[in-house]
Amino acid sequence: NGYAVGANATIRRTSNGGSFWGPPNNVGSSVLLNSVHFADGYLGYAVGLNGTILKTFDGGMYWSPLTSGNNNYLMDIFFTDANTGYVSGGSGTILKTSDGGSSWTPLNSGTPQDLYAIYFPDPSTGYAIGSNGVILKTCTVVANAGSDQTICSGSSAIIGGTPAASGGTSPYSYTWIPSSDLSDFSIANPVSNAASYTVYSLMVTDVNGCTAADSMNFYAMPAPTATITASTDVICYGF
Repeated sequence: NGYAVGANATIRRTSNGGSFWGPPNNVGSSVLLNSVHFADGYLGYAVGLNGTILKTFDGGMYWSPLTSGNNNYLMDIFFTDANTGYVSGGSGTILKTSDGGSSWTPLNSGTPQDLYAIYFPDPSTGYAIGSNGVILKTCTVVANAGSDQTICSGSSAIIGGTPAASGGTSPYSYTWIPSSDLSDFSIANPVSNAASYTVYSLMVTDVNGCTAADSMNFYAMPAPTATITASTDVICYGF
């Protein structure tokens, strides 16, 4: 199946690879539509002028408007699953929904340029392109240096969370700072034998170059000293 959108809210469908396109769907609007995306075989969305977002539950037979809370020209839409979707548009607009389009949250794109297209190769990594050569990338990598730890000086302990990295796209690379007193500064969970208080910082980088950082406190306490004191008192029992 394929879909095409255009002027006067036109939405047309083909089921034979484009040899034949069905008649335009009546969506009750006359705005210019710019993009259409289907999350599965039945659930689809279309976006266009004046913040228009339309939704279908039945493969495109009937479409209903959604409230975007935005009046810009919306240019592209992409869903990573049935509930999570993104829209790009004029003046740096990026919108996100986590409930299948019932509500939309504006995201800060960091640019005033029109964003023509948006695409997510996986749920955590997205790209948007726009006017004047703008290319944006977002990804969600999480670094987890683990909980603070306390040991006796002269002992050792494994540091780093379980897992030490998540989100983004694996494999990950790791860098621990400072690297001294670590068994290996470039693995997720090194062993530390630091003899004094140390703040360890973990930097995680995924295969797409997205980074995240976290830190933890490592306390090395002096070992307790046992003291034995001799007594001169003599106590005899039974006399």
